[in-house]
Amino acid sequence: NNLKHQVSAESMAEARDIFAKAIGRLKNVNGWHEYAGVLSGMFTLTDSGGSRVERDPKVGDYFKILMPAPDEQTGDKYDWVRVHAIDDQRGDSKNEESIAITVYPSPSPQTAKHETSHFFDEGSSSTFQVSRNDMVVTASYFGRNKKPNTDEPTNLAGKIRNAVVAIGAMLGISTLQWKALIKGFLKTDK
Repeated sequence: NNLKHQVSAESMAEARDIFAKAIGRLKNVNGWHEYAGVLSGMFTLTDSGGSRVERDPKVGDYFKILMPAPDEQTGDKYDWVRVHAIDDQRGDSKNEESIAITVYPSPSPQTAKHETSHFFDEGSSSTFQVSRNDMVVTASYFGRNKKPNTDEPTNLAGKIRNAVVAIGAMLGISTLQWKALIKGFLKTDK
């Protein structure tokens, strides 16, 4: 599942400005709901212990997600993903630069349970990227290995919830959220 949105600037200075603002939005996980709109989940950046933080994400941090869906049964009503990688390719070239954040479903850091607390299984990944190639700035979403998490929840309600939400996501409901989010990363005042 790959999505992208592009903006063409009229000058290199404008392209760099759009890119810088998009990076700020990408890193402001706590503001993602504002960029994606009312139908999106509420994202909260937390540290490795699950406490909310107001800073740029780091590898090992978590996104705590409150979905507009039935409660997740293993994560105390939240879905959780852990930041696996941050690939920062800024400054290597005057013509091309990018930054990407990759997350994987994970157990909640706030409980002793080791069950993946997300509707997709732990092998699924999501990557959010902002890049600039000359005067074109692109925001992208890449979803990989999306498989419903129906093995780990120990209760039937959790299995059913995860299957229904994951199938809805795979059928395109989450596509609307990710499209809105990546467009929000590149919002200009024009």
